Amino acid sequence: MNEKSTTITIRKINVFSLAKVQAIMGIALGLILGAIFTLNSMLKDTAYQGIYNLIFGAPSIIVLPILYGLFGFLGGAIGAIIYNNISRFMEGIDIVVEKKKQ
Repeated sequence: MNEKSTTITIRKINVFSLAKVQAIMGIALGLILGAIFTLNSMLKDTAYQGIYNLIFGAPSIIVLPILYGLFGFLGGAIGAIIYNNISRFMEGIDIVVEKKKQ
């Protein structure tokens, strides 16, 4: 480590902050996958369009972002709670940051 770098330790994570970020990432992933599933269902052969379109068709562009956002929010909140409880007994995560000259 040189004289410009500093080590900081993450001892606690704001639960709502991490949950929001995870939810936004989940919504973005859900939009991408929903678009892929919707395009795929539109290009499928008509003989296979029964139940497949009900599950993976056009509704997936709406349903997947909602589900991925919800599960991302819950996963982020649970992950932050677990980290905060574990970090009470341990030192936390050390991160080395470096100041840039401007």
